[in-house]
Amino acid sequence: MTQAGIQQQDSHTALVSGVIDVTTATGLKSEGEALLKKLENTVVIDLSGIEHSDSVGVSVLLVWMRAAARLDKNIQFRDMPPKMFDVARVSGLDAVFPLIYSSAVRS
Repeated sequence: MTQAGIQQQDSHTALVSGVIDVTTATGLKSEGEALLKKLENTVVIDLSGIEHSDSVGVSVLLVWMRAAARLDKNIQFRDMPPKMFDVARVSGLDAVFPLIYSSAVRS
């Protein structure tokens, strides 16, 4: 398992990778908030690189949603891992997250 990180892919997309837990969440929140400032007004956060995440990962996404709103940007989360989605669903947050899925994940 690798340390969590977020990297810009293009002018509107960033890829999250690694393990999101209590030891990595604070740094990842800050990295993501800083990156949001650099991205276009419509932002896609690709979650397909996440190796493991618990409820802390869901809280990171909520922080990024608030940051995007403050910056007047639209944010979407692409390819949320199934276990992370289960945490969001149990918390009643599955309807809150703007989720999109690539055809590779759907098939």
